[in-house]
Amino acid sequence: MEVVIGQTPIDLNELKQNLFTTLNPASGVLPPGQSLTYRICKPAFPVLPRSGHAGEFYYGSSYNFPYELETFLSVKKAGAELARGKDYHLEEIRTSNYTDLVLTPLLRVEQQAEITIQATVQVILNGYSVQRTFDPETATLLPTVSETFFQSFLAESSSTNMLRSGEYLQASLSTILQSLPEGAATDSFPIKTTMPINGKPTLVTIHSIQWEAYKSPIESASAAATAPIKLVEGRDFQAPDGLDKLTSRFLFIPQQEAYKAYAAAKVLTECNGVRQTLSLTTPTTTIPAVTSVLTDILGGFDLIPDSFHTLQPGQPLELKVIHKLLDLSEPFGNLNIGALSYAWKITGIVWGLSRQSASSAAAGPVPLALGKDFFLSDAGNPFEQKLLIQPSIVDKPEQAVPEVYELTGTVSYLINGDTESSNPIKLLIKQLPLVKEQIQSLFQVKSNKAGSASLGEQVLLKLATPLENLVEAAAPLSASASALPDLKWFPVTGGLPVGELTIPFEIKEIAWQVLDEKGAPLNHGEDFRTLEGLSSLQTSLVFLPPKNWAGGAASLTRKVQANVKAFLNGKLLPLDNLALTFSDLSLLPFQDKILGLIEQTLRVTRNSDTLEPGTPLIAELASDLAKPAALSQAGIQGTSLAPIERVFTGTLPFADDRLPFEIPLGFSVKLEWKLYKKGADGQYVQLGGKDFRLRPGADNTSGNPWKDSRLDVLLVPQVKGFHQLAEIEFRYLEAALEITIPTLDPIPLSLPKIPITQLPIAVPELLLVTEHRLDDLDQAGDRLIVLPQSTFTRLANWDVLKPVLEKVNAQVETVYGLLDGVTDLADFALMLLGLKKALGHVLQPIGKNKLWVAEAVGDRIADLGQLPKTDHNLPDDSEWDDEISGIVAILPSNRKIRFHQSKDYKGDRMDVIPSQATNNDLPFGNIVCIVNNLNVPDERKPDVWPAGTLDGNVNNDDIDSLSFLDI
Repeated sequence: MEVVIGQTPIDLNELKQNLFTTLNPASGVLPPGQSLTYRICKPAFPVLPRSGHAGEFYYGSSYNFPYELETFLSVKKAGAELARGKDYHLEEIRTSNYTDLVLTPLLRVEQQAEITIQATVQVILNGYSVQRTFDPETATLLPTVSETFFQSFLAESSSTNMLRSGEYLQASLSTILQSLPEGAATDSFPIKTTMPINGKPTLVTIHSIQWEAYKSPIESASAAATAPIKLVEGRDFQAPDGLDKLTSRFLFIPQQEAYKAYAAAKVLTECNGVRQTLSLTTPTTTIPAVTSVLTDILGGFDLIPDSFHTLQPGQPLELKVIHKLLDLSEPFGNLNIGALSYAWKITGIVWGLSRQSASSAAAGPVPLALGKDFFLSDAGNPFEQKLLIQPSIVDKPEQAVPEVYELTGTVSYLINGDTESSNPIKLLIKQLPLVKEQIQSLFQVKSNKAGSASLGEQVLLKLATPLENLVEAAAPLSASASALPDLKWFPVTGGLPVGELTIPFEIKEIAWQVLDEKGAPLNHGEDFRTLEGLSSLQTSLVFLPPKNWAGGAASLTRKVQANVKAFLNGKLLPLDNLALTFSDLSLLPFQDKILGLIEQTLRVTRNSDTLEPGTPLIAELASDLAKPAALSQAGIQGTSLAPIERVFTGTLPFADDRLPFEIPLGFSVKLEWKLYKKGADGQYVQLGGKDFRLRPGADNTSGNPWKDSRLDVLLVPQVKGFHQLAEIEFRYLEAALEITIPTLDPIPLSLPKIPITQLPIAVPELLLVTEHRLDDLDQAGDRLIVLPQSTFTRLANWDVLKPVLEKVNAQVETVYGLLDGVTDLADFALMLLGLKKALGHVLQPIGKNKLWVAEAVGDRIADLGQLPKTDHNLPDDSEWDDEISGIVAILPSNRKIRFHQSKDYKGDRMDVIPSQATNNDLPFGNIVCIVNNLNVPDERKPDVWPAGTLDGNVNNDDIDSLSFLDI
């Protein structure tokens, strides 16, 4: 076919004929699993790669045309088309110069087979196509199962070159068993498993195995080779496990002549459908003649010990005499080997023991005497013996070198009526000597408390020994151990058990000792007590609390030690430092009771539960158990309620049902005083430094041994108006304690809070107005005290009011004097100073002037001109509304006074507001006293005291009405 472009035709056949193919491997022979590469090479004339499998075809000198290649592959076996993905795997690899088709056969073939490969290529040039089919290629597939697989089966045996009479030859099939899964059955067929064949796991099946036995004569240099002879089961050999298993045992019967024997197996196996019967044989072994059996009897005896380790002193060694051919369960019997039968009888065994010299081998063994140096006894029958060797004794462990003994035994017996003696049976035995230092481990101090006890609790102690007539060393003592006999009579003698031997032992004396945690000895009666004494094998102790205790919790440790003087086989054996440690000794089981007894005796004494203003609170902590303080307390400094650590000591004569006697128990108390008030939520709030003042320490002559616990504190009094007296608050005194008892953690304890009634300074609410300036008494002028009705109506009389004010003034003077110079309370003292100044004006002598007292009904006065006043015959001098020049107001901070220029609360006004009085941005106080002169020219008028308490302005002689108001 030709395509004409312009005037020049292009021959596509020329293009396709330039394609050619190759094979790799070139031979086309494929082992199982190997791939074949079929390569299609592109035209040899020049091309320019455009994509992986495409190029440009040059034709002439001016034109080039794009072309493409497509490949199709056909794979057949015996003329049948094979399926891609099922019978083979195909991978296509394209480059600019060639296309590779990688073919991997997936077929399993039992015999060598061939496959045919034929490729078809389609060439597309500028939209025109042409095909070319290549000649078929042949590839050879080798069998899937290699011959090396069948060659891997082997028949093996457990024999050596010589098989002794009566021993089994174990024949087994190897190689296949190595790939069987664990636990797979091998006694029934078929047996299936997998093995790596040609690099892949392949199914392998063993259908059957049939074992046979053969013999051949022992060849000599002159004898000609003869064919093996098949042996007959039951006559020539026995196979107890059968002849159709992977493993079988053969018992060959000796014959008159020695011969060689072996086992043969016929194995039918299959791999990938390939079946083959394998013939396998084991290596040969020599079967001795029957005449050699009698020789085996002479050397057939042996000894089996129960242990081949070095014996400990007194450890028995059990021996068993055995024979490789004879059944020694009875002393006589028949020896049957094949068709032969031999009568035999044991007539006796002669034993001998000797010690090998440790210093020189040339010295030779030292014979030992039976019944003195060693002991033999039957352990069931004459062929089982128990051997005990008397141990030697050394002083220290480094001298305990094992000693070597040789035991020999010769057996006498009759066989077929002839007397014979066996070859000597020999056994080397090693035994350690007895070390005197290690005997101490057999003696222990035992206790019914297992190393832990409480102070004051009775503890039973015993020296536990291995002697037969004493307490068993391995059994711990219990509460019932007190019923054991008190073995205190010395010397105490008995047999010391060492293994299964007994060595004479004697205890001469014993001494008990109690040590502290540092190993220092403690005193009987002071640090511990005993009821049975300290010179017997058993005793009982009671540990006491320490006499001197530095305070704080700690763990108390005591060690009880028994020093024993003993003799082993007449040689001195000191048993020192047999001890038992008791740790964490404490009074914890008695803590609650001890604390309760101490708490019952604690009390707080005080001068009063109700305190007048300026009266200090004096309190002390006292107890019937108190001991005088060893340290002198320093004077109290500052305003902290607990300036120094107050620690006081006491002694409690403590007794309990669990204790055999009374314990003088020392304890200490650390004290901290605390003061509280109740907050708005009803919770206790601890007072701070602005609520009290600690007074300097003074000589305390009280008889209280804990007089240094004294608290001398001035509670800052409250200042209240009369209408606030129903709100009297309480202060609460608390003694916060930390009680320390030896061996116990410090125990915090707070005694019940004690309510203290703190009486306030009760100040009547009032207003003092003067006809002239406050400090001008020479001029004739009246003074007026106005009381709000909310104070007390009955005080509206100077004779009644004056004592009240004088009492308040005296209280203020006292408290102010106590707080003068106390910087922490400077604000409170400043408030008292103002109250003191105001009361001074109110109580100031009036001279020739007159003092009036009036009550503001409903806390209001609508017209001051209606109040009584003395007429001094001066202009406008007969009414208060035109004569007020100075004012003194004593008010609580939640009240104020309002002045009006006109009656009926009209005209200009001025408010006296205590809540506006502040000091350092804090409220001035509960009671605020305001002092002011109204008739002083502005340029000479002093500041209102305290500042900021006047709001508005009413001039001199311009006050006509007023009212007391709540804020």
